[in-house]
Amino acid sequence: MKTIGQKIEERLQELNLSQKDLADRVNVTEATISRYISGVRNPRGEILSRIALTLRLTTDYLLGNTSIEKNNESNINKKYNDISKAFEKKGLSLEDIDSIEFEKILDMYMLAKGIKKD
Repeated sequence: MKTIGQKIEERLQELNLSQKDLADRVNVTEATISRYISGVRNPRGEILSRIALTLRLTTDYLLGNTSIEKNNESNINKKYNDISKAFEKKGLSLEDIDSIEFEKILDMYMLAKGIKKD
């Protein structure tokens, strides 16, 4: 089974990104990304979410909880629409939350609905 670092490194190659590119996008140092890739440390919490979002992977894939790397686009769109409708009923707007918070909301929604993560 691949480590988190191996998965990150593989995806960086697929996207033609450097460790510095990833570090800049997730707001950590290049040394931190290097530690993740070498297996010295593992990203946690918000940093893990930012890495997954930047690399267009699921956090579950990075953590080894699933072999499915990416969410199916139609599933994401359906979930987004469901959440958007629920927000509208409460007078809220999805535009008011950033992508990291949206991922957390999506996870909670799926848990509440008993939907398995892809």
